[in-house]
Order: sequence, then C-alpha cells, then structure tokens
Amino acid sequence: MPVVPDILTARFEDEAILRLRNYFGTHKEYRRFASIGPETTSLPVFSGSRFDSFGRVDGDQDTVTPADLLSLAFLSVEVSAEAVIGILEQSGPQIEALLRQVPSDLALHTMDYAAFEQVLGASDSPGRMLWDILRAHHLPVSWGMGETRVSKLLARKRPHLIPIWDSHVGQALDLPHSGEHWIVMHSLLQDPELIERLERLRHSAIADRANVSLLRVFDVLVWHAQKYSGGPTTWPASDSGDASRTV
Repeated sequence: MPVVPDILTARFEDEAILRLRNYFGTHKEYRRFASIGPETTSLPVFSGSRFDSFGRVDGDQDTVTPADLLSLAFLSVEVSAEAVIGILEQSGPQIEALLRQVPSDLALHTMDYAAFEQVLGASDSPGRMLWDILRAHHLPVSWGMGETRVSKLLARKRPHLIPIWDSHVGQALDLPHSGEHWIVMHSLLQDPELIERLERLRHSAIADRANVSLLRVFDVLVWHAQKYSGGPTTWPASDSGDASRTV
C-alpha cells in the first residue's frame, strides 16, 4: 500500500495551508525603468499558479490547443517545434478522438478499479493510448515529449483525472519512474480522509479554487514540500527571488 506524503497528513495541515497560500497567493510587482510599457507589472512568484487557467476557452476540452502547449512553460518545460506540429496538426484528429472517450469531469478519486482499468489502466484504454501517442511511440523518431511533459499536458486537459509526474513526485512516492504512477495515485485517492483534507486545504488556501483540481492541490503540495523543505523563511516571497522563477 503506497504511503501518503507527510505534507498531506493531518499533522502538517496548517503547514500545507501556508504552502498553498505561498504558491497561489503571492505576486511580485515591478515598476518600469524605461518610458515604455505600463507603470507597474505584477508577475506571480510561481508561474505554475497560472498553469490551470491560462488561455482556457469554453469548448476546448477535447482538443489540444496552442494555449495548452504554451501553458507547459509555466511548469518549466518547453515543447519542441516537432512536437507542436505533431500534436496540433498531424496527430490532432487521433488525440481529439481519444479525448472524447474520456469525460472531462471524470475524477480519479471517484473511480472504482474497473472504471480505472477501462479509462486509464488497460493497455488499450483511451488514457494509455493518449499517453503513447503523445510520447510518439507510434513513430521511429522522438518529439522530445518525455513522461513529465506528457503528464503535464494530460493534466491540463483532464485536471481531475491525470496527475502530474516529475522527479519530486517520484521521490515523495518512492517511484523510480512514471510506470506505476497512475495506479499508485488511484490507490491513494481511495482514502476518504485524504480527499476531505485536500478539499479542505483547497477551500482554505486558494481563492481561485474553481480552476484548481484536488490532484493539482496534491501535486503543488508535494512539489513545494520537496523543493522547499525548510520553514517559511526559505520560501520565495513577493519582495525577493528570481523574477523569472517557474515551477
């Protein structure tokens, strides 16, 4: 049975609220130093706080859009020109057809094992087929879309269903690669206490909570706790840090 990361346990709930507020609620303001542009510009300390909402348009849930690919830069990954062409043009119809088989409101924590297998677990499930096509497994060349990039793109399209994978998540869950990630996350999210805690944390700490899924709350807290393991004095603040900092 996988173990819930410490930051998501009852003991660290107050700290989790502070970490979420740090990630989603703090901005840096800059005044111009030349006679062009606005007088002041406000930028998020963590550009990832805009990942979930940037460029969204009603009705685009079953299509990968340029805004979806641009949003990956908010999480510190870039997409190659080959991937842009492959995803938006050459494989666009196949990707759209698979996304239509995965309801946009489907949530990982509400699925029983049979439903999980049907949508994500089986090798011929639409989720697995999306993963394979975005990884360019059907081609003899690579688009440069590794497991982190693909997980972030799928999380953008299905935020309640697909968790984000990166090295911090892998370390926190004791997973060497993403192969078992969906299975482990589905197992963890069958705990009603964890779901209640994630909902409570989202309500307490995030103003724009309608655009932030429970999976994203999980991801942000695990990332933040792994990246900044010290106390609040070690976290980036609105009046310090790198203006180009991303997640």
